[in-house]
Amino acid sequence: MADLSLLYGLGVTRSGSTWLHAALRAHPQVHLRAVKEAHWFDSLEYARMDKHLDNLRAKRTHIAARDPSDERVTALSGLIAALENGATHQEYLGFLQAEAPEGTRVLGDITPAYATLPEMRLRQMQTVGLPARFLIVLRDPFARLVSHIQFIAARKLRKPSERLAEATRTLRQFLAGRHDGLALRSDYAAMFARLDAAIAPANLLVLFFERLFQPETLHRLTDWLGLDRVGTDMPSQTNTSPSLPLDDGLLAQAHTRLAPQYAFARARFGAELPADWRAPQWQEV
Repeated sequence: MADLSLLYGLGVTRSGSTWLHAALRAHPQVHLRAVKEAHWFDSLEYARMDKHLDNLRAKRTHIAARDPSDERVTALSGLIAALENGATHQEYLGFLQAEAPEGTRVLGDITPAYATLPEMRLRQMQTVGLPARFLIVLRDPFARLVSHIQFIAARKLRKPSERLAEATRTLRQFLAGRHDGLALRSDYAAMFARLDAAIAPANLLVLFFERLFQPETLHRLTDWLGLDRVGTDMPSQTNTSPSLPLDDGLLAQAHTRLAPQYAFARARFGAELPADWRAPQWQEV
């Protein structure tokens, strides 16, 4: 496969990565495995490989019990084997390229957690053996935070009646500076400091969640990747978080805490920034 390249989808979390994975999988020149998030580099970076493998094995067992023919079972088995065989660059590319049809020009790994990686790991991701490009989808910081908190609550608890208490607890942790995961994913300024230090501007594309579900945005992405434009049949938006009536006072505090991220985004993107990003009222003039 001549001129093959590698696309990393970095996130951010709760910004349409499931939809993006489906849209790119539908393109005849893109090959993405049925498992959306490989979590290859973050598991290496944060020494979570054993836990990651346990989660992958449990997920494979769960899916196979419902439908052994589900293509995710094969993809999960391939990912598990690649990680067990030393998690080398060769194993990684072998996993990504397995079952790729003729005509494939782009392999991909859509793992939002990669946006949290330090500069040196981002540099390493460009040495796996294929020309690499990085895509990041940004979402209004406040809307992203609320969606992420609601997602955490829904993932932890099955009973809707218990989710509000869990979401409120998580929001209070964020406001108190005691939730590193939410803080790391909410800090766009620090994220771009790492990205800019590690990645050449021509190899980094920034899209916005608020415009993601449009044919024009998909065309912009495929043009950047050097792919043919295809039809505009778009997958449905999925994986939305249930709406929970969080306390207005706590939400106002969260909105204010995110003010530096709005300031960063306006300075960086200017008129390109979606008009409906909800900057704190005291900053609007």
